Amino acid sequence: MPGKSAPFAPGQRLMPGESVEVLSHISFSESIGKSLPSGYRLDIAAHGESMLLDKERVLAQLAHSPIERKGSAISIWTIRDTALCP
Repeated sequence: MPGKSAPFAPGQRLMPGESVEVLSHISFSESIGKSLPSGYRLDIAAHGESMLLDKERVLAQLAHSPIERKGSAISIWTIRDTALCP
């Protein structure tokens, strides 16, 4: 999925191959694992189906995702696993 993704807008429709930012998380911790609360969950819904990612599944996805560094304090992870699209 080439190109930078724009933030998601409710009701937005994507064409095949397009991507969108669905989560932005700001943390002051150096560890993403410590910054997400234990009950963290991300619900992704589309086409009448939904998928739930708990903290462990999000961290597992991030472990295999490229990291873009912006300066010494900002890290951006991009998950491009199309299996997460219901």
